[in-house]
Amino acid sequence: CGRHYGGVWATCVYGGGNAGEQLRKLSWGSHIVAATPGRLMDFADKGDISFERTTYFVLDEADRMLDMEGFQGDVDTISKQIRPERQVLFFSA
Repeated sequence: CGRHYGGVWATCVYGGGNAGEQLRKLSWGSHIVAATPGRLMDFADKGDISFERTTYFVLDEADRMLDMEGFQGDVDTISKQIRPERQVLFFSA
């Protein structure tokens, strides 16, 4: 992640990675952010990021994540912060 392909910026945000480096890449602006819910919530709780301009919320492996303890709450919290005219997509293998 963090690459520029044909005018589209993508950034990865995940626990265990260097949070400072991830925030630096996010500060450049991103069209696509691939993230784990926990790290995304950490950044949002500290005011480092905002979901106000989010148009699409995609959850991969939705069935597995929503069955795990803690993920449902994070997904609900993120979803409530995204603007109402969003598109939400859930995928499962």
